[in-house]
Amino acid sequence: NSVPLRERQFRAIENIVLPVLRSQTVALKTRKGAFLSLIMASHQTQGIQQLLAAEKRAAEKVAEARKRKVRRIKQAREEATAEIEQYRAERERQFKEYEAKHMGSREDIAAQIDRDTEKHMQEMEDNIKKNKDAVGLIFC
Repeated sequence: NSVPLRERQFRAIENIVLPVLRSQTVALKTRKGAFLSLIMASHQTQGIQQLLAAEKRAAEKVAEARKRKVRRIKQAREEATAEIEQYRAERERQFKEYEAKHMGSREDIAAQIDRDTEKHMQEMEDNIKKNKDAVGLIFC
């Protein structure tokens, strides 16, 4: 029983046919070779089909991995954008707090600039009135 079934079948056929038909031994062996070739071709076709199926499964896995990668990148981008926006809002809040504490409001700053400008303008006019006679002597 250690001999494969096909081999036992071929031996049985040879044992029956060869004694009776010695002249057809060559034809029988040729048929045996053709039969073996047919079986081998069938196995090769099955092997090719298995390879094609494995290749298809591999391509599906690669496509799914690419989709997962795209989803992960999109999710990371969204998380980064949200984090950046949160950071920006926090820094803006800190800046406004600093500005209010150290410089006052924008209206206060504008009013202070206007007061300083008026003060300097008034000082210049006073200087012109005070030194008007001296300036006139220089140009005469």
